[in-house]
Amino acid sequence: MPSVIEFPAADTTLVYLIRHGATPHNMMTPPRLQGSGINESLTERGREQAGRAADALASRPLAAVYTSPLKRAHETAQIIAGPHGQDALVEPAFQEINVGRWENRTWAEIQAEDADAYALYRQNPYVHGYPGGETGQGLLDRVTAGLEAIVARHAGKEVAVVAHSVVNRLYVGTTLGIPPEQSHWTPTSNCGISTVRYKEGRAKVLTVNATAHLM
Repeated sequence: MPSVIEFPAADTTLVYLIRHGATPHNMMTPPRLQGSGINESLTERGREQAGRAADALASRPLAAVYTSPLKRAHETAQIIAGPHGQDALVEPAFQEINVGRWENRTWAEIQAEDADAYALYRQNPYVHGYPGGETGQGLLDRVTAGLEAIVARHAGKEVAVVAHSVVNRLYVGTTLGIPPEQSHWTPTSNCGISTVRYKEGRAKVLTVNATAHLM
């Protein structure tokens, strides 16, 4: 849990990387892909999850709360920023991946109707990505650049970043040393909190998808 993490030294920056709260698409069975092309608000459950994340981070001295521009992330970030008397700061680098023509489709539909593209994606989503959308490499490049800019801006501070499933999976997974093509196994629950420490130009993941605050 973030509450047991020591306060950072002057040369250390802590980033709490949070996935947004639940949306209608997150609660569908079977799930449908929700990339940057779907801009839903949070459900009641999602707002409750965001409130619990806010409680978990209320005692941390957050210098800023950043968010993807999509509604589901921005609404979550505003709830988290509330106890700190702040407004969430929009950063386009943290927008969810563009899933192209697979937006709003189930994986079963994709496998049946777009078999060749699906086979390439399964082989290595980092390289092949989503047809008509982004690759994992493209996503990782923009997210890394966005985080590095925030770390430089808030050296020695703590900040929160509210983003998305694929954003968090790929960044946390690759920072842990997981091969990019396997990063989809990195857990990322709605309003789960991963903590990343930046020191001397290096990133180290301290916690992955902490969820005790959601219980």
